[in-house]
Amino acid sequence: MEDLHKVSEEHLKLLTDTVGVIQHALYGIPRRHTGYTTDDNARALIAVARHSSLCPSKELESLASVYLSFLYDAQEPTGWFRNLMNYVKTWEDPEGRDEDSLGRAVWALGEVEISGLPEPQKAAARHMTGCAAQVLSELRSPRAIALALLGYAANHVSGDSRGLETDIESLGERLCGCYEAASSADWPWFESYLTYCNARLPHAMFAAYRSTENKRFLQVARDATCFLTETTFSHGVLQPIGNEKWYVKGAQRAFYDQQPVDAAASTELYVHAYRATGDPEYAELAREAYSWYLGKNLHNIPIADPNTGSCYDALTREGVNLNQGAEACTTFLMATLAVNSMVASVSS
Repeated sequence: MEDLHKVSEEHLKLLTDTVGVIQHALYGIPRRHTGYTTDDNARALIAVARHSSLCPSKELESLASVYLSFLYDAQEPTGWFRNLMNYVKTWEDPEGRDEDSLGRAVWALGEVEISGLPEPQKAAARHMTGCAAQVLSELRSPRAIALALLGYAANHVSGDSRGLETDIESLGERLCGCYEAASSADWPWFESYLTYCNARLPHAMFAAYRSTENKRFLQVARDATCFLTETTFSHGVLQPIGNEKWYVKGAQRAFYDQQPVDAAASTELYVHAYRATGDPEYAELAREAYSWYLGKNLHNIPIADPNTGSCYDALTREGVNLNQGAEACTTFLMATLAVNSMVASVSS
């Protein structure tokens, strides 16, 4: 049986106080003045919710309560979520209209509802999801649509009976519309550029297919995944699009700075592609993508420490960015839990 990767919330707990997970770190210590974000607290919530499904504990429940409380405070009566809170607990974006934050929060809430967390926490998640539902139709960002779709699809696959098929179908059609508007024979993609978390887009299409069995969703997912794989893998090594200059259609792609959030998105894409199709090639790609953290990257440098759950912020031209902030830590945990779930299913 293939060994599972160690899961540790040690570094996540170091970054977390009674308000939420602190956004940035100086090397391995929290930079408190950078405050908190809904994005990071949503990712942290996904990680602990998934871990609670494997081994429920009071410690995970306590962490989930902190992150859920942050999201509850972030949500406005309209359903939108504010994103940026400073260290003195004042919101810096009081209007809260960030689309990605809304989508990411909805995804996290969906993960809570299918987790091993207690029913009161699941009830709180359902309450916030219901409030967010009233503004989902206003989303225009493909990533935001994809993130929200992941939350709805998670519930549906788990057997939720709230009649989510219509919402999933609608979000899937909208994401397909983005693909059909931007794609061409040499660029089968949802936008005319590749930036961050690109893999979340076909990931959501696979999730929508599993919920609806809509073959159009499956075809878009496969085609987009093939394009992304050809673009970001070379000789079995994952090379995420760097955020120096991203990759605009017709221009040169950037190789640095590669972000842990993108390695996590790629890992989860292939895990869910394997679940949707049973194709063992996707399972192998998931393992290869996850290996980016362990040193199979352009510099052959380990990015993460499984013993603590810490992760460096980026792979740079010079080596690594030695800071270990919330985005890197939480997405590494998400990727570890996703690949472990796949390994367990393949081995069973």
